[in-house]
Amino acid sequence: MAHLLSMADHSSQWFMPAYPGAEMFSHLEKFVGHTTETEGWPGYDGGAKAPNATYHPRLHKVRQHFYSDRSSRALRDPTETPVRENRDNVFQLEIVAYSDKALAASVGGLWIGDLTADHYVELADILHELHEDLALPLVTSVRWNEGAATQSAAQSGITRLTSSGYDAYRGILGHIHVPGQTHWDPGGFRMSHLLNALGVDMALSKEDAKTVWATDEIINPPDSETTATNPLWAPKSAVERLLQKAVAHDKALADLKVAVAKPQAVTLTPEQFDTLSGLIVTKLMASAELGFRPND
Repeated sequence: MAHLLSMADHSSQWFMPAYPGAEMFSHLEKFVGHTTETEGWPGYDGGAKAPNATYHPRLHKVRQHFYSDRSSRALRDPTETPVRENRDNVFQLEIVAYSDKALAASVGGLWIGDLTADHYVELADILHELHEDLALPLVTSVRWNEGAATQSAAQSGITRLTSSGYDAYRGILGHIHVPGQTHWDPGGFRMSHLLNALGVDMALSKEDAKTVWATDEIINPPDSETTATNPLWAPKSAVERLLQKAVAHDKALADLKVAVAKPQAVTLTPEQFDTLSGLIVTKLMASAELGFRPND
């Protein structure tokens, strides 16, 4: 069955007649986002380089070029990569915008980082329809450098997927993530804004989790000793402190058990006394809850 986006113009730049041999998909596994690097609708060489659809944010319009369940032509498909990038159950969308902020400003174009909340809602409408009609997964697990204004900033920390990684990938990604390519769009696209419009939480990457783990001023300290001078800690520091205390407690308890087992008077260290006192109080409270009296 041939699928079309309900909100799209299917006539202005419809390229199926020119390229009728497009491969049909039973479902979608991937969504690849691009930027056109133009101010208006691109010509796409008569469809030779066209995606499935193009979204024009300033006009709030969508033009469809190929059926949603057919392969399109916006990716390079080099012979040196074993996967067929354009044909790997992928829907491709070009956004009429620029990835380079300075270039966009110089020509009066729209920088991808300046998409508004309304634009993300319109993009979400497209993805929701692809999800409902063709089971597109509305998730992402690749890195996005949101708000990056230059090529170097957009590419920082991003490695393109391998061919096998691309073939196995499920969800939303950008041209910058696809193997066998040279482009870095959609640059600083704000993926978290799109996921918010989709009603989907953005999962932390491994790199993000490491950053949060080691970032200072995240949580309260596990004790009050340094509250006045250092009221907020990194999670890593707090957990390390708690582990140190747990190890010290276990050692004090082990030493106490050895001392108590000897049939002679013993001298308790302050740490052992605190541990023993805590155990006695815990036992008394447990007995009280069960209704036992001291004489019992």
